[in-house]
Formats: sequence, C-alpha cells, structure tokens
Amino acid sequence: MANPLIVALSAWDLISIRTYGCLVTATRWFEPGEGPGGIAIEALRLGDVAVVSARDMLRVPNFGRRCYFDLYAAMKMFGWSWGHALERETEQDRRRMEAALAARAHLATQRREALERAGALRDLHDREGLTRKDIARRVGLSESVVQRKIAEIRKVEEMRSRYPLMHGERTLN
Repeated sequence: MANPLIVALSAWDLISIRTYGCLVTATRWFEPGEGPGGIAIEALRLGDVAVVSARDMLRVPNFGRRCYFDLYAAMKMFGWSWGHALERETEQDRRRMEAALAARAHLATQRREALERAGALRDLHDREGLTRKDIARRVGLSESVVQRKIAEIRKVEEMRSRYPLMHGERTLN
C-alpha cells in the first residue's frame, strides 16, 4: 500500500487546494501525536490522516463533504480504507459518494487538460523561441494570460519533480 506525501497529492492534483488547506489546518487542530497533529505538512502522509476517523476530520474547520469525498477518493486510490462518516450508510449516501467521486475525476481531467494547454504555450516560448506577445497573438489570449499560464506550468512541474508519487503517476480516471 502506497503512503504518499500529502504535498505530492496536491502537486499531482489528486486532492484539491481546499482539501490541502484543510489538512494544513488539521496538523494544528489535532493534538501532537494524534493523527496528523503536530506533523509538518511537508512530512504529512496519507497514512497519518487515515488513522483519524472521518467523523473527527469533519470537525476540522472548513473540512466538509467536498473535502471528505476528495480525501476519500485519494485514500481509495492508494489502497487505504477510511470509515464512512455516517453511522448508517443509506442508498442516498452511496449515490452522493459516487456522484462526488465522478465529479472529482471530471475536475482532475479538466485540470490535466488545462496543464497540457499551458505546457503547449511554454513549449512555444522555450522551444520555438516565440515571445509571449507572439504566442498571445497566435492563440488569441492576452500576453498577461500567456505569461501566467507559462509560470503556472513551470511551478507545477517544479513541485512534481520535488514531490514525485510512489509507483509513478496515478490519476482519478
């Protein structure tokens, strides 16, 4: 069972920025030695969070259903089990979970496609030597948007090189 760093899950878009922020809060919310309590976010692993019940995680400020489903999907992907937050799982709860997991997979696909487009802009700049102004004219975006997208893909690639996932890249699809 893989036990990736939470930072790596965020860098690879396997958890949302909101979920990541809630896990940062959880490191201060829980007492040191209790689940993620007292662990620096750079050292926090999925297994550290998995030992905390879902019910307790739902008490962390801003950690609601979306973060719950997001983290549940990541745990499921890496083979961790995490108890359902509800005492009695109803058919409606199962449908909500399936819908939330499908929505998370859709968002991951959209993010991956956006990063591919940003990578294409960066390639035009770095490999073909076009200026941001030339790229903007070619693709119909403003120069500032092109600059922001190129900076974003560079930051993502830097984070992914610093925090690789165990056993290669995994996706929600």
